[in-house]
Amino acid sequence: MGVKGFIEFIVAYMKVNIQAAMEYRSSFIIRAVGMFLNDAVWIIFWAIIFLKFQSINGWSFNEILLLFSFITTGFGFATFFFGNWQKIADVIINGKLDYYLTLPKPILAHLLVSRSEISGLGDFAFGVILALFVLPHTLYAVGLYILLTIMSMIILVSVGVAIGSLTFFIGGTGDLQDTIINSVIAISTYPFSIFEGYLRIILLTAVPIGFLTGIPVEILQSFNPTLIFYMVIATIAAVIAAITIFKIGLRRYESGNLINVQV
Repeated sequence: MGVKGFIEFIVAYMKVNIQAAMEYRSSFIIRAVGMFLNDAVWIIFWAIIFLKFQSINGWSFNEILLLFSFITTGFGFATFFFGNWQKIADVIINGKLDYYLTLPKPILAHLLVSRSEISGLGDFAFGVILALFVLPHTLYAVGLYILLTIMSMIILVSVGVAIGSLTFFIGGTGDLQDTIINSVIAISTYPFSIFEGYLRIILLTAVPIGFLTGIPVEILQSFNPTLIFYMVIATIAAVIAAITIFKIGLRRYESGNLINVQV
């Protein structure tokens, strides 16, 4: 499939997911509002902390708001439009991957977009609203924010795919993917400045959590071309790693790793 056909395929699936969500509007509204309120609780938590402390290792409350804007916007977009990014392990374990293997579309892309989680729009809306409060109202700031959010989202989805694809090799029940993803998201909600030394290096290499929120916040606070370059490299590396692990694992699946065949 060419690039144009691939893009049309993704857009078509997104339209279908949105239409499906609108069929159950009450459920959609309740779940989206629920996630919005859940995010708001975390902001209240940090607001209480900053009533006692002016800054945390150089980070102010404004940086925290920007951090949460990145993680909630990226997470919400990924969850709504690429709903299976957190469910790779479940798909593999329960033999649901067979469905995608029988179709001519790119397997991983089809797998990611074939499911939509409605609650993600609540996170997305919350992140956008935060951005409206903390971002300078300039075309440059908004454009840079959108670019960084997209790269952060791509890294987050890639991490989910890579972790889920480990199921091809180690099996399991999917709990490992859930645990690691939850840990990644939890760590990304803390000021990146508190991580120093070897731990900071690990969070920028082996597990690129720093590129989800910490580095994007630093780029927006003080424009640094070097950090932008690192962000681009991290995004490309995350995508390549995720696709590679998935494809290698897929060969194991085709050679007899199937646990449950769905008819």
